[in-house]
Formats: sequence, C-alpha cells, structure tokens
Amino acid sequence: MLLINLFEARRSFDVVPQENPGKSTNNEIVQAIEENPDLIKDIANPTLAMMTAAVESDPDMLQWIKNPPLSVQKAAIRNSWGEAIRFIENPSEALELLAVKTYPSNIKYIKNPSVKLQLYAVKSDSIHNNILDDIQNPCEEAIIYAVRRGYPLKKIKNPTEAITLAAVQYDPNLIKYIEDPSDEIALASFKQIRTAFSYINNPSDHIIELALRSGDSQAITYRPIGAKPNPKLERLSVELYPSSIGLIRDPSPELQKLAVNKNFESIYNISSPTEEIQLLGIKKDPWYFSRLVTNGSIYNIPEEVVKAAKDSFNRKKRSIIRGLLADLKSSDKSEYNLVLKNINTIRLTGIEWPELTVIENSIKHELKPKPRKKRLPR
Repeated sequence: MLLINLFEARRSFDVVPQENPGKSTNNEIVQAIEENPDLIKDIANPTLAMMTAAVESDPDMLQWIKNPPLSVQKAAIRNSWGEAIRFIENPSEALELLAVKTYPSNIKYIKNPSVKLQLYAVKSDSIHNNILDDIQNPCEEAIIYAVRRGYPLKKIKNPTEAITLAAVQYDPNLIKYIEDPSDEIALASFKQIRTAFSYINNPSDHIIELALRSGDSQAITYRPIGAKPNPKLERLSVELYPSSIGLIRDPSPELQKLAVNKNFESIYNISSPTEEIQLLGIKKDPWYFSRLVTNGSIYNIPEEVVKAAKDSFNRKKRSIIRGLLADLKSSDKSEYNLVLKNINTIRLTGIEWPELTVIENSIKHELKPKPRKKRLPR
C-alpha cells in the first residue's frame, strides 16, 4: 500500500522524510526509486541505497543529489558511459580517469584535464584519432602524440616547433604547408623523401644551401622565380654537383671552367659555353665539336675553335676511321645515318679524308633499293 502512496502522494516524504523510517520503509522507497528515479529529486536526505538506486536507474539523477558520496559518483559514471562526470563539481583525478577510461571523449566534460589524462585519452582513441578536438587547450605532449598518428597539422593553431617536427616525421609531404621551416624540420622531411626541399614554398637561400649540402643536386632550381642570382649558391652547387651547371641560367665563364675542371663530363650540360670551354672540350674529345654545330652549320663557332677541332680530328684520325668502319659493319642500318652525320661534322672543319668518301659510298650502296628478281615463266 505504501508503494502506491509513494507515487500518488510524494508529499509524505517531499522535503522532510520520516525521522527514523523503518528498514522495510527504506527498502520500499528504494524500490520505488528504481522504478521512477525522478523521485530522488524530492528527497531531502536520501540514504546511500536511495542515491545508488537513482543513479543506477538514471545516471543523470546525479545532478539532483547534493554532496553524493564517492561510491555514488562512481556508480553514475559507470552507468552513463562516463558522461555523468559533467555533474560532479571538482572531481578527483581518479574519477576523471574513470570517466575517460569508460569513454575517451568524456574528456570534453573535464576542465583543465591533466597531462596524464590528456595522454590517456589520446592514446585510447586508436580508431578515429580525433579526441584532440574534445580537449580545450590540449597540452603539447598530447598534440605531438596525436599528430604522430596522423592528426591533421592544419587543425592546430600556432603549432610549436616540436609539434611541427612530429607532424613532418609522420608525413614528410606536410613540409609544403609549413612556412619558413627550420633546418631540423626540413632535414626530417628530406630524410624520408629526397624531393622534400622542392616542396618548400619560397625557400630562403639558407634552406637552398642546406638542401645542397644535404645531397639534393637539384636544389639550385628551387629558388623563387625572378630571384636575383646568388653567385655563392651557384658556386656551391657546381662545386658539389658539377653537372648542375646546366641548371644555372647564363653561368659565368669562371663557373663554367670550375664545372669542367671538377668533372669534364659536365661540359655537355653547358648550353652556351665560352670559347675557352669549347677549346677545352675539343682538345679532350674532338666529337665535342658536333655539339657546337647548329643545323649543320658552323657560322656561330669561332675560327679558333674550328681550327682546333680540325687538328684534334687529324691527331685521332686512325681511331676515328676505325670507329666509323665499326659502325658501318653494324647489322642495324639505323646506325648508318649517324655515321653520315659524323662524316659531315668532320668535313665542316675542312677535312677531306679519302676514307670518308669510301665509307659514304658504301653506305649509299647499302641503302640503295635492291631491284626485284623477275619471276620465271611457268
């Protein structure tokens, strides 16, 4: 009968309950609260059993209980997937940890969570990696842990050097979104992808130098378009990578000479060699002369260079003829055009060796269409 009265007439224990209710009466009240947890709102001094019954039936009832004991707070947290932590004023770190362990995103209900708690929440979020969004003013340690697992760097306002470094270590391509990266960050990216320096927008000359010294032979090309030439960087590039002379616009005579002295093969990367460089090339390799010839003409080649080429060809006549004959004996007839081109190059110097005519005629004979054999009548 009392159970029915509880629902119909709350006033019997609305504000001031019976001073010494009997055990059976308390049990009946607990049963009533289990069925209708809202009843806890009208009980001025509920017992532990009543409070427990209320939060186990509806954890949100915790907000209506004044000074709930620790066991009730824990019960509310366990039965609400941790969300009841928002109803606890100044919760202990143990309660905060219980809430976050129950469900990591509950950290959003905690003011000024400790570093330990933030790290626990971030580490527990192994699937979505977005718990950082639920933390107000996350600490650097938590951010670093998150970005190392792929949390977007662009979502972090004013990232520190350590945070940016962690992000680049996770994804070196992020270097392209970092303005004026430090040496450490640039190198961290470069260690993972060799083209990292090329991704840096408007790199400073210091970064270009760092890239060159780190092993990037293309670094001289990363300078902003229209930037004033930097002779110091150009020289460093050629000293480290002689072939990079071909990447430098209008290299000085001194720079060309440096490249060739460092590595003769770099001479083939110079688009507009000086006369001195041309003479150096021809002296070592007469066929270098062919690179100076434009559309079968020598009109733009200095007389001294043409004379030097002629002398160089004459000095190496025997080996040159031997090479042409070897190409002539090749079963691949596509080599014939190259032989004819080489013969023309030699003649441009004024040379007229009889052997050249013989080889030329042999090629023309080989290339001449063969007459078809007539079929005999049956």
